[in-house]
Amino acid sequence: MRVLGFLGVLLLTPGQVRADEGAEKELLRFQGEWQMVAVTKDGETVPADKLKNRAWTFTGDKLIPQYNKDDAATLKLAPAQKPAALDLTDRNGDKIEGIYKFDGADKLVICFRGDNKRPAEFAAGPKSGAILFVFERVKPPR
Repeated sequence: MRVLGFLGVLLLTPGQVRADEGAEKELLRFQGEWQMVAVTKDGETVPADKLKNRAWTFTGDKLIPQYNKDDAATLKLAPAQKPAALDLTDRNGDKIEGIYKFDGADKLVICFRGDNKRPAEFAAGPKSGAILFVFERVKPPR
């Protein structure tokens, strides 16, 4: 029985290491400041003027909303899932499950649902309970 347990550890460990390495590598793509450029909630588009000072900064595995730095959250990625998944956990331990995708190096799309079920697609149609964020990477001044 011990041998079977040991073999199970050997068989499962390399895949876990690869998954963790994939998440760590993917986390590097998030690093920096991202400006919200579009938000759709339940089929309604948020006016652009309400997004002017809405940026998120990713530092390590932390997400810090620049408009409310006290609402920082911890980010956990599962890039191998289809679509790629992310979990945000706030300082109270509350978690929200979402999905994400990159469109090139400088555009990030994230989708959540209000009922905290992970969305299956990048859409926020009427009465869906979903919110879809589109971000563009903020380029550092030269």
